[in-house]
Amino acid sequence: MNGLIKTKGELEIIREGGKILAEIFLELEKHVIVGANSFEIDKYANFLCKKHGVKPAFLGYKGFPFTICANLNEVVVHGFSNKIIFKEGDIFGLDMGIIYNGFYLDMSSTIEIGKVTEEVHRFVDKTRTSMTQGIAAAKPGNRIGDVSAAMREGLVGDNFQLMRHFVGHGIGRSLHEAPEIPGDGMEKGEGLTIEPGMVFAIESISVMGPNNEYEVSKDGWTVYTKNKKYLSALFEHTAIITENGPEIVTVS
Repeated sequence: MNGLIKTKGELEIIREGGKILAEIFLELEKHVIVGANSFEIDKYANFLCKKHGVKPAFLGYKGFPFTICANLNEVVVHGFSNKIIFKEGDIFGLDMGIIYNGFYLDMSSTIEIGKVTEEVHRFVDKTRTSMTQGIAAAKPGNRIGDVSAAMREGLVGDNFQLMRHFVGHGIGRSLHEAPEIPGDGMEKGEGLTIEPGMVFAIESISVMGPNNEYEVSKDGWTVYTKNKKYLSALFEHTAIITENGPEIVTVS
């Protein structure tokens, strides 16, 4: 059998794990408020993993030292948790994964803190739409390039860009499995043909500006937009590909 295709039993485990991760996310999002900080959120995420009997997927992964990736404002991905206080108008990209019965689940969301500007709200909303359209395109018979093209189309009309260098991915017994699913860099009709039984973590990672250049912090992990000039947002769900199309499992 194609190694990308999961069995019915494996898919049921993935569905169960997805619900748990979604429940954890809902609880964490309540605490992303003015006056909080990502270090507190990270500690709470670790507590919730223990409460639900799951393991944090990121903690210790290739040496990563936190339970969540904490992506505040200009941080694109892989941000270290810290004690910087959230303020009115910030945006916070919360990225977290778990291991449930040997299978990985992955999910991200960008949260508006207090009242943001109309432009920032539109940016966050269009990034979410980009992910949603990408997931909708992940149906049997389509190709990975169709997913990429759908995500790009979700940002049409504004001076926003998808980050070319960071991608979605297959997921299962490993956090990152084939295939890579870029938001930018593939065209319709290109790439692997999508089949039922595949499981993808589809993510839209965008920058609120005219270019998608980036830089990496001295910690070796935290990725910022170039010169910390533009805001960044991300949204991600884990989805099973069924005969009838994609089924998002990271929902409660």
